[in-house]
Amino acid sequence: MDVSQIILTQIGGRRFTAMTGAKNFVGGENTLSFTIAASNEPKIKGCRIRLDADDTYTMVFLKKAKKDPVFKMSVGLDVAVERSGLHAEDLQRVFTSVTGLDTHL
Repeated sequence: MDVSQIILTQIGGRRFTAMTGAKNFVGGENTLSFTIAASNEPKIKGCRIRLDADDTYTMVFLKKAKKDPVFKMSVGLDVAVERSGLHAEDLQRVFTSVTGLDTHL
């Protein structure tokens, strides 16, 4: 099993996907990135979870960039919140605390 699959399992697997509307999963060498379809109060649109060298995780939550004043449209995503030094058992709790979305029943 590669790192991205392990991260998905640790954050809740299929239950996590069903509860949060997470989709568009992309796995990297030490990362898992995905978008969040469910509406949430801080308007988080995506998340990237990275396994760091010290065997902890960094979670980066992304939201839509502010509208460009000239073109009147959002371009890309900005970092909304970043948490580092997390252990596997912290991933679900931190996801819920940032987005307000439950990861399991």
